[in-house]
Amino acid sequence: MTHIRKQPGPAVARRGYSSSDLFDALETLSIERGSVVMMHSSLYHLGRMPDVAIRDMAAAVVDTLRYHLGPAGTLVVPAPNWDYGAKRLPFDIASTPVSRALGVVSAHINALPNRRRSANPIFSVAAIGARAASVCDGYTTNAFGQNSAWQRMVDLDADMLCLGSDFEYLTFIRYMESRFGVPYLYNKYFDVPVLDNGVPIATPVIAPLRYAHLPIKYAPARFTQRCRDAGVLREVEIGDGKAMAIRMQPCFELGMAALTEDIHAFLAAAPSYDAAEVPRA
Repeated sequence: MTHIRKQPGPAVARRGYSSSDLFDALETLSIERGSVVMMHSSLYHLGRMPDVAIRDMAAAVVDTLRYHLGPAGTLVVPAPNWDYGAKRLPFDIASTPVSRALGVVSAHINALPNRRRSANPIFSVAAIGARAASVCDGYTTNAFGQNSAWQRMVDLDADMLCLGSDFEYLTFIRYMESRFGVPYLYNKYFDVPVLDNGVPIATPVIAPLRYAHLPIKYAPARFTQRCRDAGVLREVEIGDGKAMAIRMQPCFELGMAALTEDIHAFLAAAPSYDAAEVPRA
């Protein structure tokens, strides 16, 4: 294959955003004070914050969010370390870092001294605020099952905030797939140790994974539009990107409806199931 190197185009001015812009965006999105917010973020897509050093941007974003949520609010972010499954490395709730792909905001919150963190290594979350313990504590290592951190957030009808990211990276899609029972995922049992500050936790680790022989590609644009058409997806431009928010319970109901109509609703296309391989029988 011939590779063609593109010539650099004209520089595009980036707007960036300020803490005040972020606060206004949260107001526009109707993020309520005292609520539980599960946030996925990609600060790169929002541009720079003027007068804030790059190394301090995650802290500035988190501080703005916590100020907006108030003392009764709770901020939750993804905090897994995928080396647990990929390299079979033990996972310590207290000391194992967040996988770099999750970004600087997750890393920042996970490093805070008073944060809480849930125990499933592959779908862990870290939380700060009034209900952090309610979301994370209890040593439940079933990723999405009864009493999991994700189930607790659904019970609280947490708001999901995508700051600079979109539904393609929404972990809640995997939660909905797991609860519905899609055929292209299976529950795997892990026997790699999970610890809390060096002390082993005696509980099984269960997480849904896709079959290695079954390539799938996520394409949640149809579902995003479904949420938009239902009037439950709030959106606003901020900096060079956008922010979206949706509550877990209406999102779940729409996800179940979408999967009822089409078991592959979150995928670009149905996988090519092999009759000689699981899950075909």
